[in-house]
Amino acid sequence: MAARAAISAWRNPQEAGASNADVRGRLNLFWSYYENTNFDSVAQWAAYRSNYVLYRNIRSIYNPTRRLVNFYVAQVYPGVLSEDATKLPDGVAIAIPFSDDTDEKLKMAVAQFWQWSNWQSNNKLMVRYGGATGSCLVEVVDNVERGKITTAVRWPGLLADRANDDSPSLILDDVGNVKFYALEYQATDEKGDSFTYRKEVSQESFIEYRDEKVTSESENPYGFVPAVWCKHLDEGWGVDGEGLYGAPAISGSIGKIDELNGIASHADDHIDLLIDSPGMISSDGGVGKIGEQSSAIKASRTPATDEHSFATANATAAFRTLRRLLFKAPKGATWVPLTGNLQPEQVIPAMDHLLTEIEHDFPELGMYQELRKMSQVTGPGAARMMGDVYSRVLEVSSNYDTQSIKLFQMAAAIGGFRFRENREGWRLKTEAQAKFAPFDLDSYARGDLNMAIMPRPLIPMTEDDTITLTGKRLENAKKAQGIFNDEKVLEVAGISDEDERAEILTEREKEKAQAAALLPQQSPKPNGDSQLIQ
Repeated sequence: MAARAAISAWRNPQEAGASNADVRGRLNLFWSYYENTNFDSVAQWAAYRSNYVLYRNIRSIYNPTRRLVNFYVAQVYPGVLSEDATKLPDGVAIAIPFSDDTDEKLKMAVAQFWQWSNWQSNNKLMVRYGGATGSCLVEVVDNVERGKITTAVRWPGLLADRANDDSPSLILDDVGNVKFYALEYQATDEKGDSFTYRKEVSQESFIEYRDEKVTSESENPYGFVPAVWCKHLDEGWGVDGEGLYGAPAISGSIGKIDELNGIASHADDHIDLLIDSPGMISSDGGVGKIGEQSSAIKASRTPATDEHSFATANATAAFRTLRRLLFKAPKGATWVPLTGNLQPEQVIPAMDHLLTEIEHDFPELGMYQELRKMSQVTGPGAARMMGDVYSRVLEVSSNYDTQSIKLFQMAAAIGGFRFRENREGWRLKTEAQAKFAPFDLDSYARGDLNMAIMPRPLIPMTEDDTITLTGKRLENAKKAQGIFNDEKVLEVAGISDEDERAEILTEREKEKAQAAALLPQQSPKPNGDSQLIQ
């Protein structure tokens, strides 16, 4: 049912009040483009082909969705995570760089959260779900028994409204904070019995259901919902028509991709017809059939998975058997092709036009190819030339960064709360758990959880780039001496670390004092009435 709902869904739905099946179907539709499984089933995709007047034998020959999504998976959080959330040595890129003014204790707590939740891998899954479907839910998992705070990255299709009332599956406030969410999916118990599991989380409570019956209910001690809702692109409406769901990376170009695949599939089929078309030999004899080849090999390419495809396979086999015939005709007979009049010189330009249009929609797809051509361009120079790509990456990254900060703040607050509560696994008071000791559920209100994630460069600088840039900054700083004060000179030199700046300014003051001490003392000026001694 979900597959059929996906196939009949609109590419860019805007209607409000979509049902669970509609929303899940559309998410499955987007995911099928990422997995390149769209059009695999002829029967199931019949409604979709009919909606958009697509070629009946369309296949997914060209599909940039996976490349595009994986581009963002690599670019949003490039590099690795460190053990203390600080910069790594030898120029190794850190995936999530915090601003210099972020509290060191907070960094240590967040880094421990990264380790417990395998965030090096899960942050990629978050972006992959978001890039492919437009949205992703990430829960903070408070595992009291183990004494750890971890995460669960959830497939967005697990969100489900209640069928018997008006309760929604997701509620966000005006700034995107999660105020309520409900997950629902099929599960199996220890006896092997399947049932519908549902979990509802609000600011007041946690409630779990088995087939609509409450199995667990507890108070929410945090005062907030421990989850974040990430949107890859926020286009204002999403798949539900109400702005809850984001848009996937491929949004806006699915129609072009389908049209290109329709033409490519048609051309490919025509080539197949040309190869397998019947032949004719002009001879003195009468018209007749010389021989034919078996169609078993070709027919096997169309698996019979249901009644519809079985009939299609038989019809295709019969047709292909017919066009493999080799005929003889009266002497002087004229050969007339039976394969239609599709001309490559007309089709290829149309395909090239659509391909160029799609590539223009997504300059990210060609970024690395362009970089390979820039052998004499530095990292900063190449980044400036890729400004259109960087602006897109910056928009997407900022969406994930905003929600990641909320996630880290929640984890630090809950960890500090559990450390003080001293329950079960937290009684161990391990060194890892102690990193959360400075924080509690009131830390956010006090401003103790303030943090900022810095932008990542589109193209990391090489060692040669760094040396060249440093040399230029020092040269400019030398020119600035005597024009600007020492503070401004350090800014021109690119020295931003507060401790380093303070140390340099202190040394500079010492140098000035030492230089002043070496200057000769000036004699007092004589009075106007005094006479010079000859």
